[in-house]
Amino acid sequence: RSASPTTHFVHAYQAENCHHTVSPLLSINTPKSPIHSITAVTTPGRGGQPTLRDLKDVEEIRLLGDYTFHPSLMAKTKEDPVTVACCKRMLAVFLNRLIRHPVLGCERVLWQFSAQDVSWSEVLQQPPLTNLPKNPMKAPAHNPSNSDLQALFSHLPVPSSSSVRPQDPDQRFLDSKVFTQKFSSHLTKSLEKINRRLMKRWQDYAVDQAKLGGVLNGFALVEGSVVGNGQLSTQETAAATSTAIERTGQAIDATHVSTNTMLQDWECQFTESLHEYAQFSNVIKHLLRF
Repeated sequence: RSASPTTHFVHAYQAENCHHTVSPLLSINTPKSPIHSITAVTTPGRGGQPTLRDLKDVEEIRLLGDYTFHPSLMAKTKEDPVTVACCKRMLAVFLNRLIRHPVLGCERVLWQFSAQDVSWSEVLQQPPLTNLPKNPMKAPAHNPSNSDLQALFSHLPVPSSSSVRPQDPDQRFLDSKVFTQKFSSHLTKSLEKINRRLMKRWQDYAVDQAKLGGVLNGFALVEGSVVGNGQLSTQETAAATSTAIERTGQAIDATHVSTNTMLQDWECQFTESLHEYAQFSNVIKHLLRF
């Protein structure tokens, strides 16, 4: 089997080990020392199975969904419960997808990444990750950690980035490139912008409901009220009016709570998935370029 799980995911946290699934509610440990992030660029191996192609250090610390943290901002990020909860969910979705994969779910490196008692920095310094060549062209895509095949591939010429484009490119790749570009543009320039605009309006609506509910609840505390021709109402009418105003305020408060709950579900079930698909389109672009 291949050397490790195949994604563009970058390690920023270490999750607890679980036999079948990884829950976003599990505690996630953040190292005390600076985090050395990694990224894995992938290519489809033999038989269409994904395999690890390259593993290299990057300057930024990233999590799936392009949640980028600069080391100087890590302390501030830890204090943001919304960002931390989002990162946990995205990490859980990513790991569960790998666990369910028929090939990647059996990878030893994947379970070492998920294990609580395994140091990820030590895993990076051990085979098979240390056997990966720096240049992905110097190893076979289906088994890049095979030393015998690496010796054969080392004699092959490696095309430079400035090489002349092929005069007769495969039309399938050209069509895939055009489709992927349209797909990515539609997600990032249309759907994501519309989604952010809708969520912003619902957030403003929830804030207005909270303010209105507070005003009505305060107004309900008034003992008497003026009705009819400006005469002070009876005690019974005042109590009934106060109760009606209070219940209206409570209903608006409930609407505020329900709207916030809807926005949280919206974020978890749609916005994060939409952003994830946008990142998938970037992975496809890298594969086509490769």
